[in-house]
Amino acid sequence: VKLGGIEEDQAAAINAAEREAIQCRRAHYSLPGSDKDHAVALALSGGGIRSATFALGVVVAFARRGLMPQFDYLSTVSGGGFISTQQLAKYN
Repeated sequence: VKLGGIEEDQAAAINAAEREAIQCRRAHYSLPGSDKDHAVALALSGGGIRSATFALGVVVAFARRGLMPQFDYLSTVSGGGFISTQQLAKYN
């Protein structure tokens, strides 16, 4: 059976490697939940400067509460991308 153009066993191997990488990142930064199987994502939508302003407010609120390191994935488009670029620069 093909899943997204690849064989099922290949998809399972990719998923297992990705899960291991997430768990290693969490353990490296001493984040809680390094033993959990699920991932957590933050999606920042597009819409130009208005969405960037809204996304900035969300990110600042999460950061003030120490929640930003809890996200395993960051997905953005357009205005949300402005904020994600700043966040990546800060954490890398």
